Amino acid sequence: IHADRIAVLRNPGFRLSGIYTRGQDFLSVKATPTGLELTYQLADANTSQGFTDDGAKVKVVPGQTIVAFPLAGTGPDACRLDASFSVDEVTVTQKGPCGGAKLGGWWKRDQTRDPEAELF
Repeated sequence: IHADRIAVLRNPGFRLSGIYTRGQDFLSVKATPTGLELTYQLADANTSQGFTDDGAKVKVVPGQTIVAFPLAGTGPDACRLDASFSVDEVTVTQKGPCGGAKLGGWWKRDQTRDPEAELF
């Protein structure tokens, strides 16, 4: 368990991880020992919730601020989110329908909702 936590902290993507909100919607970007995972939950109950494919952890290199997240799904529901991170926000470009979810746009980091956030 300690080795996994050390690997997460050493992951260059750790600084990108956190909870990002847009109104009642949120994105969760989480560093893992081998990459980044993204999940989203939207207030609109008619849209599907989504997450990155467990078999395809997104790798991040030191200094990288633009990340492509292939989301789980096939056929007409498949999509990809291109995320451009700055200090306390992320701009998302959506490619594909994401099961009807509208994820493109600007999201703000919300450290009050993130138990692992670093306080600056």
